[in-house]
Amino acid sequence: MNTTDQKIDRLEQKFDDNFVHLEQKFDNKFVQLEQKFDNKFVQLEQKFDKFEQKFDKLDQTVNKILVMAIDTQATVGDLKERVTSLEEVNHEMFNKMDDFLVILNRHDVEIVANRAGIQRVEGRVEVLEAKNSS
Repeated sequence: MNTTDQKIDRLEQKFDDNFVHLEQKFDNKFVQLEQKFDNKFVQLEQKFDKFEQKFDKLDQTVNKILVMAIDTQATVGDLKERVTSLEEVNHEMFNKMDDFLVILNRHDVEIVANRAGIQRVEGRVEVLEAKNSS
């Protein structure tokens, strides 16, 4: 073999060595990237699971609030009916009290008139008794 063939053989060997070395580096980098990707994917899955749990809790809370709102609406409706009923009873009571006070005033006037009449009668009786005794 001549030196040129030897040089070519050495270059081919070097090329093969470099190719193998680069291939190993590439494989190592690929494995590292694959591991990083897997780790990131696992982290994202965990974050997604946490997000999903928080969303479920939020959804449950919203449902509870909606149920409370519906219950409150029903309670307000019942309360409105009760207040309306109380207002009607109060109005009736006010009318009865007003009628009673009108009657009471009428009786007060009658009592005052009767007392005045009694006083006049007593005054006449005294005058008559004074005439009879004289």
